[in-house]
Amino acid sequence: ALVIFACVAAAAVTPAWPVWFWYHPAAMLLGYVALMGNAILVKKIGGLRATNIHGYLMGAASIITAFGWYVIYSNKEVNGKPHLTTWHGISGLFTLLGTYFSAV
Repeated sequence: ALVIFACVAAAAVTPAWPVWFWYHPAAMLLGYVALMGNAILVKKIGGLRATNIHGYLMGAASIITAFGWYVIYSNKEVNGKPHLTTWHGISGLFTLLGTYFSAV
């Protein structure tokens, strides 16, 4: 259900194709909702196999969310816009940092 939600939401934000920015919400939805959401559910099953799958899903989600951050960073650089000027950007940065610090 989480994967379906992420796909439908990503399709809903699709602008005139192709636009580099579109990869930012798509990557964040895939990483945080589809992969991390399912990783949490898998971990609750318990056992070594579930723990390994949880780790792989979290690792993949971390890579995909880093790509989403790269997309928005590079998009702002290309367009000459300042970074971290809205609550969305600031909360997104703290969320991303929290994601990576939780792995340590």
